[in-house]
Amino acid sequence: MGSERRALCVETAAPCCGPDNGLLSLAAPRGEIRRIVHLTEEHFFLTPRSATFHGRDLFAPVAAALAAGTPVEKLGSECGTCSGSTCRRSCARRTRSAAR
Repeated sequence: MGSERRALCVETAAPCCGPDNGLLSLAAPRGEIRRIVHLTEEHFFLTPRSATFHGRDLFAPVAAALAAGTPVEKLGSECGTCSGSTCRRSCARRTRSAAR
């Protein structure tokens, strides 16, 4: 990652985490999105965090926390609830506008 894109977790039966680059909308099963969380709780991240290795420093520890049973809402602030592709696009717009 290594960019200014926000780190997100899309809660479904099997949560998906990644940068806000549009790919999570393809990975999350249509109609199964419960909420979208902006990953902000830094105590779940490795420190110091590299400028280029967010897969290792941010997403891997968050995935481990999820696998260990951490609820998605503990990882950051909710930025949308969706149930389909139209809503997914609207959540992505809300996410980007909130970052400004």
